[in-house]
Amino acid sequence: MKINEKDRGQLLRMAGNIACGLSNGMNIFSATGSREVSLIANLSAEIAIETLGAVDKEIERANEED
Repeated sequence: MKINEKDRGQLLRMAGNIACGLSNGMNIFSATGSREVSLIANLSAEIAIETLGAVDKEIERANEED
């Protein structure tokens, strides 16, 4: 199935929201110190970026199959 740019954008936005939601859920297990908060923000960003990259690769693979 060919995925157009509009659908690709929506899929990436959903993936980013999911990744941010999952990483935000991890915050309840951390300490409240400023260093820990900074680490959580960095890890959340890394999770979101990796998720977006993985979803984009799957979209590219789906488009190549057609």
